[in-house]
Amino acid sequence: MLQLWGTFAKARRAIGLPPTSSRHWTIERCIAELKRLDREGVRITGSLLRAAGRGGMVSSIKAHGGLIRVRELAGLRAPPRASGYTPKHSWDSERVRRTLLRMKARGEDLSPSCWDPALRSAAGRYYGGVGEALATIGVAVEDVARRPTLNDEQILARLRSFAAANPAVTAREAFVRAHGSTVALRFGSFAEGVRRAGLVDWPRLLHRRLSKEEVLEALRARHAEGASMSTTALRRETPALSHSATKHFGSPVVAMHAAGIPHAQAARSARTKAWILDEIRRRHHAGLPMHAEALRQERAPVLERAIYQFGGWAQAVLAAGLADPRLRRG
Repeated sequence: MLQLWGTFAKARRAIGLPPTSSRHWTIERCIAELKRLDREGVRITGSLLRAAGRGGMVSSIKAHGGLIRVRELAGLRAPPRASGYTPKHSWDSERVRRTLLRMKARGEDLSPSCWDPALRSAAGRYYGGVGEALATIGVAVEDVARRPTLNDEQILARLRSFAAANPAVTAREAFVRAHGSTVALRFGSFAEGVRRAGLVDWPRLLHRRLSKEEVLEALRARHAEGASMSTTALRRETPALSHSATKHFGSPVVAMHAAGIPHAQAARSARTKAWILDEIRRRHHAGLPMHAEALRQERAPVLERAIYQFGGWAQAVLAAGLADPRLRRG
């Protein structure tokens, strides 16, 4: 539809349908309609309004700040919750304002990115956005959202301060709580930022990192015990070994190859174009069926790899320099 007409509005005009009426739902009309529905005993929620064919009205209500805000302007109470529902937070517009005032009095960062998610959600629900909520306490969002860029030393100082206050934090927690993305963006990686900050044995590692030799020995020992050598089993049963193998070799499969351990995935990766062409010529000289259906019934690996590498079985056969009538089933 969009490819033919470009927009839904043009498509509606092309098939003779009237334009949608959402643009005609002013704030006054929305309030009047909500009051009428409330008098009739209708439970006013966004999903029920859409189910009743009032999608245009719901879209306009969102543009006017949301259903909760328009419902408050209409002087209507929120519909009762389903039985057994216990809200975690009883937010309202006044609580949002009090929370922001308390943050301002304490000198806390008022940047919306630093707010609690529940506060951000409530600000959007009751005021239409974080900017409007900040305006109620006399603060412009532009004044708090644009923070000065920190230099390298300030970033490292903030990292040292966080490490001193949280000595037992794990690497994952440290990255999330200590502005890890900023550190990684400035220094190339979070680990490099930690090194430049002069922090030793921080953050706490859940698993000891193995050396290259230890990785190879552990893989050989696991293979000798008859344990599963799949990458999924390694991640689940020996996460330290899996992580160290990836760190030193790029992947556990490459580490297994270095340790001299056969692996199905390594075997698949070894099936290059040269191997495919050699296999096609071998089948031809041996007088084996050459059409794709026969190979599919045999579940021959060369068929799958030929389609992947050459785009099709026929293309691979031609690349091998063959044009055999046995390619046809008839």
